[in-house]
Amino acid sequence: MVDVVPYPVHLVAKVGDAVGNTFLLYRFPVQDKLSQKRSDRLRLITVVSSSAKQDKNRRFCVVTKLNISMQKTDSILLSHTGLKYYYETDKKIFNEVKNKYLSTLWIDADYETQIKEIAHNIRNRRSNNTKRIRQKYNARQTQLF
Repeated sequence: MVDVVPYPVHLVAKVGDAVGNTFLLYRFPVQDKLSQKRSDRLRLITVVSSSAKQDKNRRFCVVTKLNISMQKTDSILLSHTGLKYYYETDKKIFNEVKNKYLSTLWIDADYETQIKEIAHNIRNRRSNNTKRIRQKYNARQTQLF
């Protein structure tokens, strides 16, 4: 049986010489048998060049790790406002978030409904993680770390 590679390795090497290896290492990570677990975070290349250390006002979603500085100051998750911002300014990021957090039931819906459902699924992801932690560990159990 032949292993199927998601992209031709020789093509990546040729493009790497033309474009630069730093972009390709980030965009096409090396896949071996040990690191085939799907990352829960989105691997996005954003256009914003300033880092969080330089700009103290920049905030990030705790689930998607995307910039949410365009939203209200007290928000911690990517919401309708942030999704509309990404829909209007950066379709690539919006489509990646859509592919990750939108169920197949809402694929053919209009974009307002899709935004509503994506925000709902992001909130569910956050609350499901906290519920899972609460169920896993007893409240009286002491933590080592």
